[in-house]
Amino acid sequence: MDVDIYETDAAAFAAAAELVAETLRAAASRGRATVALSGISHVEAAGAIAAGAGVAADTVGRAASSSTNVVGIAIHSASAAGQLVPVLLRLGN
Repeated sequence: MDVDIYETDAAAFAAAAELVAETLRAAASRGRATVALSGISHVEAAGAIAAGAGVAADTVGRAASSSTNVVGIAIHSASAAGQLVPVLLRLGN
């Protein structure tokens, strides 16, 4: 797989690298991990998220409302941390 990284992508690349590292840690401790690259994925919310808000991964891989490093759009809202929220993934956009 070839990946082109541009200077403007540095923050997004750093966030993605942390997400990959967290996924590998989860796989090592649980014996497996699921990775979604497109479609709708249910993810754990880091806090309240409004339906239609952009989301990015926080430092432990939970969905957090964000306008930078957005990886998807929340389909439904979450009122508190720990809730599962469906996110339409928009990787690479």
